[in-house]
Amino acid sequence: MDESLAFYQAILGMKVTFDGPTDPTEGGHPHNYKHARQTRRRVSLSPGEGLPIPSLTLTSHPGEEPYGSPILLD
Repeated sequence: MDESLAFYQAILGMKVTFDGPTDPTEGGHPHNYKHARQTRRRVSLSPGEGLPIPSLTLTSHPGEEPYGSPILLD
């Protein structure tokens, strides 16, 4: 998460509009996970001050073990 944030902020100049814990089922898509998550950190970014749209949301699950394989980009 921290490396992604550094990229979006330093390289693309995006601004963080929210960074904090949220309900792990927020967004209404619990079926996207193989098992129920206990934590969720959501970070929302915007292209600049006063520009809420378009926005980007990054999600992590602090303290929980990852599963699966990373997506490989060709």
